[in-house]
Amino acid sequence: MNADLIARTFDVLHRAGAEFAPGLTDDEFEQLESTFNFRFAPDHRDFLARALPIRDRWVDWRTDDMRSLQRSFDWPIEGIIFDVHENAFWPGAWGERPSDACSAEEVARRELASWPTLVPLYGHRYIAAATADGASPVFSAYQSDVILYGADLHEYVLNEFHRNQFEVNQPTTRIPFWSDLAEGVEPCAN
Repeated sequence: MNADLIARTFDVLHRAGAEFAPGLTDDEFEQLESTFNFRFAPDHRDFLARALPIRDRWVDWRTDDMRSLQRSFDWPIEGIIFDVHENAFWPGAWGERPSDACSAEEVARRELASWPTLVPLYGHRYIAAATADGASPVFSAYQSDVILYGADLHEYVLNEFHRNQFEVNQPTTRIPFWSDLAEGVEPCAN
């Protein structure tokens, strides 16, 4: 994310009353990426390097305990597992659904492990981990109900904290499986 866009994004957040701590250091980024086995998307990393939003529903990468952070990472997957058990969620690309719940969950977890990581951002809003050079879209993930909340981090901040009307442009980066769910399309095989 270029410096001007970062400045405008933080201006929106300041006006919305967000609080900030100093940005994450390179060492902190490396520790988080190593601990949780992902890479921050470049725009997300640029954003968090400038300042770290804290309080409210923001993920506090510096002071949240590791179990809390892990629960935030697990939320999208566990929500889909819930829908596998309770709401008959089962993409055809996963093959025939096993008849017993334990086997169905095992297959679902194996399939979900191949999906790109969603990185917690704010509440149940997630930004895709680094998967491409383009800006990462932001999703609202609540079970298998996935909604595109912004084509990129700046658009997400505008939608969540500034606009009276929700506007989403077509993302330049598609995130396998998650974009399908957001578009109301059954996720395809990888």
